[in-house]
Amino acid sequence: SGNHRKSLVQALEASLNRLRTDYVDLYLVHAWDFTVPVEELMRALDDAVRAGKVIHVGISNAPAWVVSRANTLAELRGWTPFVNVQVEYSLVQREPERELLPMARDLGIGITAYSPLGAGWLAGERGADPDARPPEGASRLSRIGTEADQRNARIATEVHRLAEEVDRPVSHVALA
Repeated sequence: SGNHRKSLVQALEASLNRLRTDYVDLYLVHAWDFTVPVEELMRALDDAVRAGKVIHVGISNAPAWVVSRANTLAELRGWTPFVNVQVEYSLVQREPERELLPMARDLGIGITAYSPLGAGWLAGERGADPDARPPEGASRLSRIGTEADQRNARIATEVHRLAEEVDRPVSHVALA
């Protein structure tokens, strides 16, 4: 486990074998682990690109300062920079708007959002009840604290109201 070279090489090889392919278009580091030097990670990613196993690299769930530092280092050393940042982003999770989205815009990095329906809050499955149980098979993202549930319920209530007003599915309104 971890972001060190050995784990990255092993995980990439396992993915290539599982996918029965020689390369992937975009390889995402799942999360910044705060233990591996950014130089080691970026060099390992660059080696994978130079070996032809990866076309582009990105990172998920990393602070803006890590991505900026990594891309500055890559630029200075002639290594492959991150071209994509994956973030949890929806009407109930707007934290990326503070630093990650402006950073990505400024550095020309693409954004991939996950959980765009707020772990079910904005899918119309739960309604707006903060005590509603997550749908069967829901992700760990839907199991959060009471204060957040109440906040999410208020947002979901408004999205439901707007959906009824414009006669559209709740999920369509939430994504729009």
